[in-house]
Amino acid sequence: MINSVIHHIGIGLRDLGAAESFFDRLFTQFLGLEKETTTEAVAGWKGRGTRFYIYPLSAGETPGSLQHLAFTARSRAEVDRFCEWAAQHRVRITSGPKSYPEYDRDYYAVFFAGPENLRLEFVHLPEFDGKPAL
Repeated sequence: MINSVIHHIGIGLRDLGAAESFFDRLFTQFLGLEKETTTEAVAGWKGRGTRFYIYPLSAGETPGSLQHLAFTARSRAEVDRFCEWAAQHRVRITSGPKSYPEYDRDYYAVFFAGPENLRLEFVHLPEFDGKPAL
């Protein structure tokens, strides 16, 4: 099984209820992660080699200040299936799915908006499939 190269990400957001609902659907229904019990974050999910946590904003923080977060897709077909799932769940696609040769000749991704316009990405690269990078 392919695991994400991301170990964990913590994001501060303003509307924690909406964020938790969005990520519950994305992580549990589509990506197959499980909800994690956490004592320091409002909510957390784990699986496929990564963990993700949401926190209330600290004083002076900007919601969704992370530039973007990318998730590993196991195939191009999984990127395409995500787009079908996203349409059913009113997730706004901002670009793709398509090849982005400006990033890498085999880079295939879809960019989409999360809570508070957090920039998210679902990407497939062959080297994540155990194939040697050329």
